[in-house]
Amino acid sequence: MAVIRVSSMQWAGGATSRSRWPVLQGPEIALCGRSNVGKSTLINRMAGQHNLAHTSKTPGRTQQLNFYQCWLKPLLESIDMHSFATMQRTPDSPLRYGAVLTDLPGYGYAKVPEALLQQFRQFITSYLRGRDRLSAALLVIDARRITEQDEQMAAFCHAQNIRFGVVLTKADQVPRSRQHPSLQEAAQRLKPDFPPVLFSALHPTEASRDALLDLLYALWSGNPLPQRTAVLPPQEENPFSQR
Repeated sequence: MAVIRVSSMQWAGGATSRSRWPVLQGPEIALCGRSNVGKSTLINRMAGQHNLAHTSKTPGRTQQLNFYQCWLKPLLESIDMHSFATMQRTPDSPLRYGAVLTDLPGYGYAKVPEALLQQFRQFITSYLRGRDRLSAALLVIDARRITEQDEQMAAFCHAQNIRFGVVLTKADQVPRSRQHPSLQEAAQRLKPDFPPVLFSALHPTEASRDALLDLLYALWSGNPLPQRTAVLPPQEENPFSQR
């Protein structure tokens, strides 16, 4: 069982300049990855919605920061939630805990002029260096291949002292015999602060869902996480949905 569950998630606005960064509730994770790596699909799976984050077959369509307000429910009484914002709808209702996920424009394939692409890079760098609420980053990487750009993003996080985790997506396209080696390769090449997680947004399992939620909890809160390895047989149910 995961330590938290995402009770609800809403798009809270987009920004192309620092002056438009919204003030939201709770610690913030930056979602980073190459264009077309599956960040939007991952967000939709977490939210239990089909179109919260726009997905496109054309890489590079996301050209702004997209902020998502998340409300979490702890699943263990002993779990430390002091880092999160709190909200209570009524005096008798349970506390909800706020956190933020920010989807950054994908790097690598944006179909825009070079001058605008450079502007994107400067804007993203400014966000990662200057967002006071930023707790950590989550690098979303294609499980089939780690690119030089992925390594550069990891190196940037190390240089800026930004804690980060790694989720390897599209894991359903990786043979079972290659899943554990893929996790080992990601840990060795990228050196994240937590063990990488293997995940398929199209065919998630309860074990992979729990591993991802535990990783998100650790990134948001700064606390340790249980050691897990996701194994991904095809499964159609949505493990992120409420029970």
